[in-house]
Amino acid sequence: NGSNIKAGDFTVTNAVTTSLQVANVAGNQRQYIGHKGANATTTWSYTWTAPATNVGPVTFYTVGVTANGNNSTTGDNVYTQTFTVTPAPVPPSANFNVSATTCISEPVLFTDASTGDIDIYSWNFGPNANPSTASGAGPHNVTFGATGAQDVLLITTGPAGIDSASNTLNINALLTISAGPDTAFCEGIGGVQLDASVMSGAAP
Repeated sequence: NGSNIKAGDFTVTNAVTTSLQVANVAGNQRQYIGHKGANATTTWSYTWTAPATNVGPVTFYTVGVTANGNNSTTGDNVYTQTFTVTPAPVPPSANFNVSATTCISEPVLFTDASTGDIDIYSWNFGPNANPSTASGAGPHNVTFGATGAQDVLLITTGPAGIDSASNTLNINALLTISAGPDTAFCEGIGGVQLDASVMSGAAP
C-alpha cells in the first residue's frame, strides 16, 4: 500500500508454471509471484485477495525480462509496469453523540460518530443555538438560548453518497435555589433541619 506494507494475499492457481516467494523487508512481509520454465507461450496464473479492511490504494509492480542467449549484453530487454487498484468508497453513515449537559446557556458538546468515507460535514443546531451551524467533524461546543425541544441535524457527504442523523434535545432551565434566611444555632444541639425551595426554573 502507500506505506510500502503488504496488502492482501497472492494465491497461485497454476503451480506448474507459477511460483510464490515470501520475504521479509524491514520487518514487513512481502509476496512475489514468479514463473517456472518460461518460454514464448507460457502463461502464469494467480489470484489476489484484497485485505479485509480499507488500506487505501494498492500498487502492483511487474517486471519481465527477455534474453536471446547470445552470451552478450546486446539484444536483451527488461520490461516494467505498475498499476494501482483503488478501493471503492464506503457510503457515509451519519451519527453523533451529545454531552450530558443540556441546560440553557451552558455549553453542549457535539462529537461526530459517523463512519464511511466523508468529505463534508454540515451541522445545523437550530435558530436558538450559538453557533447555529458548523462544518467539519468537530467536536463542536454549542450553547442554546431557549429552553424546550431543540432539533439538531448532521448531514454527511462523501463520494459514495449522502446520509443524515438528527436528534431532539430537551434544553432545561437553570435552577435558582433558596435555603431561606440565615439562622443561628446553638453549638452541641442534636440536629438541624434545612429546607430548600426552587425559586425559578424547572425542578429536577
